[in-house]
Amino acid sequence: MIWVALDSANLTRNLKRVTISLVATSSMLLPLHVRADIRDKQSYWYGFLVGSGITVCALLDIGLLSRNDATDWLTEIFTQRSDIPSAAMESAKQHLAEELGPKGCPVPR
Repeated sequence: MIWVALDSANLTRNLKRVTISLVATSSMLLPLHVRADIRDKQSYWYGFLVGSGITVCALLDIGLLSRNDATDWLTEIFTQRSDIPSAAMESAKQHLAEELGPKGCPVPR
């Protein structure tokens, strides 16, 4: 009988420890509000534009897109829009022109 009481006390103590650990750990998982700044938006669009350009040029290189289609796609991708920062657009164009221009990809200037 005494052994059962001691075991029950141990179980209760361990259960409390586990509960406290779970509550403390889960509090770190709560989402925090973080304000995005303009650099995040520029980085996003730079990556999107460079990735899109590289994809179109790769499809042209392996023969899945014609040169005319690649030119049309790249012109559409690099058309200035109000939601795309101009700095991201210009940086992406410059990067692609340096990387892919010499390889024959019709990157807009």
